[in-house]
Amino acid sequence: MGSCMSCRRDRGLLEGTEVSEITLGNNKLFIGQPVWEGGTDVTRDTLEEKRIEFWETAPAFGGQEEVWSALRSATEFAERGDYSMAQAIIDGVGIILPNGYLSQSYDERGHQYVIPNYCLARPKSPRRHAYDPGLSPSRKYITEDEELKIELDTKIRIRLDGRKDIKLEVNSEDTIISCKRRLSLVENVSVSSQLWCHSGKVLKNSQILREVNIPCDHMVQQSVTFLMEFYVSMYHPSELWALFRYKYLGGNTLLSPQLTTEELQSADLMKCYEYLELTSRSFSAVIRSIQDNTLRPAVCIFYLVLRALDTIEDDMNIPIDDKVTMLSNFYTYLQIPDWRYKESTEKDRIVLEDFPTISRAFRGLPIRYQRVINDIAGQMGRGFAGYLEKRIVTVEEWDEYCLYAAGLVGVGLTNLFTSGTEVAHMTELSIGMGRFLQKTNITRDYFEDTTQGRHFWPEEVWHKYGDTIDTFKQPENVAQGVACLNHLITLTLTEVPNVLEYLAQLGELTNDNTVFNFCAIPQVMAIATLLLCYNNKNVFKKNVKIRKGETVSLMQEATSMKGVKTIFSEYAQLIKNKIQSTDPSAQETARICNIIIQKCNIMAPNYAVTRYTMNSSVVLIIAIISYRYNLHSRAISSIQGILKL
Repeated sequence: MGSCMSCRRDRGLLEGTEVSEITLGNNKLFIGQPVWEGGTDVTRDTLEEKRIEFWETAPAFGGQEEVWSALRSATEFAERGDYSMAQAIIDGVGIILPNGYLSQSYDERGHQYVIPNYCLARPKSPRRHAYDPGLSPSRKYITEDEELKIELDTKIRIRLDGRKDIKLEVNSEDTIISCKRRLSLVENVSVSSQLWCHSGKVLKNSQILREVNIPCDHMVQQSVTFLMEFYVSMYHPSELWALFRYKYLGGNTLLSPQLTTEELQSADLMKCYEYLELTSRSFSAVIRSIQDNTLRPAVCIFYLVLRALDTIEDDMNIPIDDKVTMLSNFYTYLQIPDWRYKESTEKDRIVLEDFPTISRAFRGLPIRYQRVINDIAGQMGRGFAGYLEKRIVTVEEWDEYCLYAAGLVGVGLTNLFTSGTEVAHMTELSIGMGRFLQKTNITRDYFEDTTQGRHFWPEEVWHKYGDTIDTFKQPENVAQGVACLNHLITLTLTEVPNVLEYLAQLGELTNDNTVFNFCAIPQVMAIATLLLCYNNKNVFKKNVKIRKGETVSLMQEATSMKGVKTIFSEYAQLIKNKIQSTDPSAQETARICNIIIQKCNIMAPNYAVTRYTMNSSVVLIIAIISYRYNLHSRAISSIQGILKL
């Protein structure tokens, strides 16, 4: 259990580590983790349960709750190897580390915090869980990569927070917490934030899947509490304020205005908006925010048509000859009322299974919009078909593929926004804007794509760092993988000047600020994603995503050209700050970051600058909780206190 005792612990906490000096004022975190034997009774699942129990009960034994929360986050970052973030958290709350390790620490009031080894590191050789056949008690701890290779004998349907359904492959002897861990590797949803329910009952972490007895046609509901998003953003105070505004002060309604009576009365359009939400929550928010009542459904249907096209391209189970025919002729299916495809196994297959609804809504659009969507769908389908059996070898071919995958989307959207206006001068800028998004997605989605047998990184780049594109998943090749990743991020950043120029000209072409928001928000999300991916070895282990708090904050700030420039300048500076001199692309990355900063023509904020202090964020959390339970006066006074800081 957690403790806040006055006794001193042994100083030699880590094997093979020597501490030459211990000072009470030290807050420098040493790199290293304790080594301890788990024994035959410690399994992966019991370890997770012990950790959860410790952190939930630790504050009851003394000390400040916010310090315990900070320590928990610091230990999680340290265990993942991100010692710089762990150090930042320690510095933010003034934690003192007399030994240089998180196992023993003090706050500024002198309270001692002792954390057991099992919360700081994994044991040397625990079992996976007690019911796992074929695994001996002496087997070493299973890594995330090994977790994905375990024999899977069944599938369960999971509904992710009410937004989409997936079929998760699991072992029938898995515990629920093991299934949660597998979901976290596939969908990037943290284990601690998941709550699984079936038939009206909450499933316990210790339950065995086969004992739960879930029928094959039944669904497990998985949800993530919104309060957990506040916790994740605890050390990013501006995100906390953005989340609070979004959840409680009407920020979500500002991003998604009410639909018109005509839209609400159209069963096809309402179904299209439902599919839009299922396939992409972020695009759903920005599309629904468009104020033009004629343009909004056109953009929604444009997105769904291209999502259906992209789903065909992604589906590796469709025979190649059939796929070529489907892609090349896809634009003609918009005029065939009954065409649908029911054999897809992709997560967004609903847009193919119910394509008649989408095509019917398409045929109800004004002719000028139909022409744009039909033309772009035809060009994209033919472009995709040409790359089905063609490897992306050169950077030029990568550019061409991204033109078909997203550059043409930019052209189509521009034509939708400015129907009847001559915009030929914006074509190349539109392509650059689309390519920036596509290159970002390709770079980020390495793990998902390679796991499913898809390869979109250009061979000309990855072959400089490895013999095969899949080799970067191996622990001994991660360093080369990160160098390759940084190389691709640098190439992607070269599209940013076109993005900024496009957004500046778009503001002059249309007076509709919601159209500007629609284009700008995905772009700032992309630059934030590149920052997350830069130097990030987790890209080779799982799908990575920016925090929801960061997403909401960006959506609220990218509503003007000034706001967009501020964001791009700041994130370019942050990427520049992460450059290591030993990285092969370091010089070129720094050069393009400087170009972006200069293009924005503003002083980039320093990374350490935040709107609120750590103490303010703690007060804001209290305000959030107070508001959640209708203690409005306490919430308002807390917020007013923050705004005075």
